Amino acid sequence: MPRYKEINPTLFNCVTFPFQFGVMFGDIFHGTFMFIISIVVFMSDKYLKVGSFKWFFLQMGFWAMFMGFLYNDYTGLSLDLFGTC
Repeated sequence: MPRYKEINPTLFNCVTFPFQFGVMFGDIFHGTFMFIISIVVFMSDKYLKVGSFKWFFLQMGFWAMFMGFLYNDYTGLSLDLFGTC
């Protein structure tokens, strides 16, 4: 717990965590899978009652997919998408 007049880092972690996850886990296949599952959770939210964590999973899937395209990585295999491999 932060003491009096100290900054609580929780807000910074909540904002930057999905991007950091994408940098760490950059993969097109797994990011797309996570993104699609989170969209399914959004569509059936009235049945599942997931809460606000669904936003984190949606963003984590997007950033993992985006960074996978930058890394040219698909399930651990290098792709020659942009002619850089």
